[in-house]
Amino acid sequence: MTSLLEEIHQLIADRNDLEEIQKSTGFAVRSVHPDATGGGRCQVWFFLTSDDRPLAFCYKASRLSFSRDRFSYGFAKLRRSGLVENRDSLDEILVWLREGFRPSVRPPCILRAVNFEIPAEIDLGGSP
Repeated sequence: MTSLLEEIHQLIADRNDLEEIQKSTGFAVRSVHPDATGGGRCQVWFFLTSDDRPLAFCYKASRLSFSRDRFSYGFAKLRRSGLVENRDSLDEILVWLREGFRPSVRPPCILRAVNFEIPAEIDLGGSP
């Protein structure tokens, strides 16, 4: 992991309302907050693109245990410079995650058009 991903990972590890999901590239989180909506299917995957740009990919995992399908809710391009410069966006994304990606609270940093390749995922037991 890069320094920024390590900083995000540490920030999330210090929270008791998020659960980490191991990924083949980077890591993902889902909300385990008692008031969370989305049934644990809403997830944010933090990873690097092929040109080392840090991204937060927001999606819902499939309800079918055998499926690797994901429904995209968008992504945020994070700044390479560090956690301090990304803190507001990260806080907004994590609130949106807890809200089940409700459209009325979508953060302004979330983009809809994906112009990069999302890594193929290896099943590491991250589905709810």
